[in-house]
Amino acid sequence: MQNPAISEVEDSLDDILGCASVILGEFHQSVDLQTLDIGIALHRTALSLWDPSSIHRFQSLFELSSSLLIRFHRSGEIQNLEESIALLRQLLDIRPNRILCLVAALLVTEPHRSLTASQLSEAYRLTRKSLQSGNEAFNFCRSGKESWKAFRESGNLSSLRDAVSAFEQCETLLSWGDVGRAEALTLLAQTRLDLFIQTGSIDAGELDTIIELHCEAIKVIPDSAPDRGALFSHLGKTFHRRFTQYGAATDLHKSITALRVAVNLKRAVDADCSSILTSLGFARHELFEISGDESDLDAAVAFHREALTSQREDLARPDNRAASLNNLGRALLERFLHRGSTSDLDAAISIHSDALNMRAVPHPSRSVSLHNLAHCFNERFLHMSDTKALDSAILLQREAVALRPPGHLDRVASLSNLANSLQSRFDHASDISDLHEAVQLHRECLDLRKSPHLDRNASLHNLAICLGKLSENIGDITHLEDSIELLDEALTLLHAPHPERASALFTLAQHLLCKYRDSGFKDSACLQRAFIAFREASIYKHCSLTRRFMISRQWCMRADEINHSSALEAYSTTIALLPQFAMLGLDLESRRQALASISDGLARSGAECAIRLNELPKAIEFLEAGRSVFWSQALQLRTPLHDLKSVHPDLGEKVSNLFQKLEHASYRDIRSVQKFPPEAKEHMVFEAEAKHYRKLNSDLLDILEDVRHHSGFENFLRPQAFPILKHAARNGPVVILNISKLACTAVIVSPVQDGLSDAGGKKEFSSGTVSLSDMTHGLAMFLVHLLRENPRATSQVSKFVAEYLPRTGIQSTYQTRLIGELEHSEIFTTDKIFQIVLSTLWTSVVEPIFGALKLKKSANNPPRLWWCPTGLLSFLPIHAAGTYSTEGTNCASDYVISSYTPTLAALLDPPAHIILPFKMTAIIQPETPNLRPLPFTRVELSEIESQVPGKWLTSLGRASDTTVKVARAHLRESAVMHFACHGTQDFANPLESGLRLSDGLLKVSQIMQKFDDGNSSTVSRTSLAFLNACETARGDDGMPDEAMHLAASLLFTGFRGVIATMWTIADPDGPKVARTFYGELFRTCNAYSDPPVLPNVTKAAYALHRAIVKLREEPGISFARWIPFVHYGL
Repeated sequence: MQNPAISEVEDSLDDILGCASVILGEFHQSVDLQTLDIGIALHRTALSLWDPSSIHRFQSLFELSSSLLIRFHRSGEIQNLEESIALLRQLLDIRPNRILCLVAALLVTEPHRSLTASQLSEAYRLTRKSLQSGNEAFNFCRSGKESWKAFRESGNLSSLRDAVSAFEQCETLLSWGDVGRAEALTLLAQTRLDLFIQTGSIDAGELDTIIELHCEAIKVIPDSAPDRGALFSHLGKTFHRRFTQYGAATDLHKSITALRVAVNLKRAVDADCSSILTSLGFARHELFEISGDESDLDAAVAFHREALTSQREDLARPDNRAASLNNLGRALLERFLHRGSTSDLDAAISIHSDALNMRAVPHPSRSVSLHNLAHCFNERFLHMSDTKALDSAILLQREAVALRPPGHLDRVASLSNLANSLQSRFDHASDISDLHEAVQLHRECLDLRKSPHLDRNASLHNLAICLGKLSENIGDITHLEDSIELLDEALTLLHAPHPERASALFTLAQHLLCKYRDSGFKDSACLQRAFIAFREASIYKHCSLTRRFMISRQWCMRADEINHSSALEAYSTTIALLPQFAMLGLDLESRRQALASISDGLARSGAECAIRLNELPKAIEFLEAGRSVFWSQALQLRTPLHDLKSVHPDLGEKVSNLFQKLEHASYRDIRSVQKFPPEAKEHMVFEAEAKHYRKLNSDLLDILEDVRHHSGFENFLRPQAFPILKHAARNGPVVILNISKLACTAVIVSPVQDGLSDAGGKKEFSSGTVSLSDMTHGLAMFLVHLLRENPRATSQVSKFVAEYLPRTGIQSTYQTRLIGELEHSEIFTTDKIFQIVLSTLWTSVVEPIFGALKLKKSANNPPRLWWCPTGLLSFLPIHAAGTYSTEGTNCASDYVISSYTPTLAALLDPPAHIILPFKMTAIIQPETPNLRPLPFTRVELSEIESQVPGKWLTSLGRASDTTVKVARAHLRESAVMHFACHGTQDFANPLESGLRLSDGLLKVSQIMQKFDDGNSSTVSRTSLAFLNACETARGDDGMPDEAMHLAASLLFTGFRGVIATMWTIADPDGPKVARTFYGELFRTCNAYSDPPVLPNVTKAAYALHRAIVKLREEPGISFARWIPFVHYGL
């Protein structure tokens, strides 16, 4: 039975030890064995509760052994002596110090019956002396912990120094082998490291000493101790600190090795390892910054997410969670800078905001969160021109600097970031005081980063940038010369593979060009050196793709504007980078976002440069390679591999397998995981998948290089060259309308007149250009907005013209013309707007082209012509250009049958071979939830049924028939598909645009996917689609050259021709157009002959032409009713 005195003691180890000591003290005064037995029982209880590696267990062992020895001396009971000796043997194993050895020798080597009273007294005295030393160490340890806790709560350095002093006293009292010595060494090392950081020490010897303390602690602690993993963690973190201080890569690798050991040891005992995972993630992030290896960056993100996951339910340690949030946010920001995914930047901002909220004043790490969140906001401004984000960054950085006074080790990072943000604000707002302050701050940073500081190169580069800007603004050439000297020094520190070398080369190139300009354009050595630097930076493979692209694009601009001989090389280099932004390992939405942020206008500017240099084939290749990149990448995965497999079956099979796996990667939806918190397992799964698919993409690139080394496959899956592209014009002229901010030019590829062929009997082609000097980028923008905004009143027109044609020579012309149209009416009708737009397109674009082609009016059978508009011209109805008046018309349809194509490559493949049995599917959707009814779709279906043989036609009009799943199935089985339903264009995310069916939206992204049978090849039977729905040919305003609309998606996924609409159509017109169209298309067909006479789907453009001619014959018909209908493809 438990002693009543024991049961009254609270269940606390400190209370038990205290009570036991009091009771033993009473025993020494009374010599009462009953009192002694109570003390012994309390010590047994305490001993059973202590952790095996705790310094307190050592104390309990000593106390119990001593008490049993005393009891043996008083009672003579031999079992008391034997148990005391057994306990001393345990202490001898874990703490072989001199005092214990004496006691053990005395009690173990001498037979107990020969022990004299004096010997026992000496043993007891020595034991008590050792116990007193242990108690003193324990007290110092407890005092140190209290002081350290006070520092973490208040940031008071005196508390931290008190902690260091206490742990030093504790360590001196515990000799080699003491179990408590490992804890004392670790605590001393940790607090000395904190003091090193807080005081901004630069003493390398101090970090060496701290590392030695951690190593000794690891040697002291038993291999089986559960806290061994924590010791390796502390060692790894200290190695990392020494790396950040002095830059030795070996320290970073040592840190990673130690942290990996720590994680494994922690997991082996099922302990929380979130802090170690965070540190390991941070170390892999740093390794990425040195090596540029993406796998290190992905590993960093994965480790930080795992750390957050393990902390998700742990609300008791907000400091650890905040640290993990900060490090995850940094890794995500780095990945955004490397890959350009805006979802990474958005996540980083959200995560750093959460961390900052957890670190309220006076939290000692608040400055870290301020610094990191400010960095994110600054990058948001740089990439998205968000001025509010820049102002927020500066406010946060000023607070961070205030929290990091002179002497603080991390002050220099805050100073540097604040200076960079001030420079950005100067670039935006031109306040010279911001620039002067930035220069002063960067000079302070450079003083704090003496050689061989790891980040000295960054301060050299940053100061050089600001001095260059200062020279530009105040006209002092000495600042520019100083900046070039600083950059030369920085480049001596930035050897490959350092990722910042490219940025320094880029800045040097810019400053050398400024010096060339300031020399009166006479210093040719500066000019030559500048473009050598541009070239080296643009092809430097050890920096991020986003950075390389930005540098390379600047190379294009600088070379182009001064007609430098490297201009075409610059455009070739830059355009070749575009497909990497649409990397096949990315999901579709990430590809679209990446391209939206960088691609618009590049190919058009490059083409204009090539045209000026009389390099027309190169101009066409630039336009083809730099536009519709999204589709080109997506369709790589559906490239027929018959030729490759027949010659090199092993390579063909490898490529085929990778195509299938990467196509699966395309349809992952990043938005499905963005709704979860950053620590959720869904993010970890998505990250792991992304890492896997990036590896597959890398494998594919390696295999493609292997394929291209084989004869006959040198250009396998490369962008098509002009000798192939020109065949797109085999059925009629293709007119590329290239519009840039400098000029507008028509590039025409056309077949040579019949009878003119080369010696081999093959059709020849000609190419040429027509300068469209009356059409400018500004005028095109004006026309697009005029159609969309449709101003009505005089005041609206005046304001509209002033906004879209500011201070241009044509402003007054158009204002007078528009106002003139209002003189005899109160409102400005839509038809009059159309008349102005169409007549402008006729005189400035179409008429000069028709003149160059020597085209004549043809009422009965006009020739085919394909328009390939670029930029803003993609949104204008080129096919309807003309002058329309009561006296008559002179318009494009009088001369040609117009079709559109997003690229020349889309016209290269021959019409799809129609597989018997021939099938056409018509899907109508008269009623759609939450949308207005479309009763005329029933009439439209009746008109179709009256023109198409019933044997071939499948009509779907009931809700159960018109589901997304059913539609996708018929897409694969039908040669002709007709949709009469609501269409919708998602301008924020064009891949979510689609056709409204009974159970939801048939999306562009779904049309791109492989079909339910798992066959990833393109739609095999499909030839023609008629999309009688609204806005099915209206693209993404932000990506005019990527053809992100339904018509293009069907064209790229296998249809050879598509009828679509540029905007909303009048409901009664759908049945009218459908009747004439299908009547013409099926006019000579016979479903019942053997073999059946099938429709010629290449006549779809002619059939639409006839349908529109008939529709226009209606009295008083408005432009808005017939212009929307367009044809894409063959």
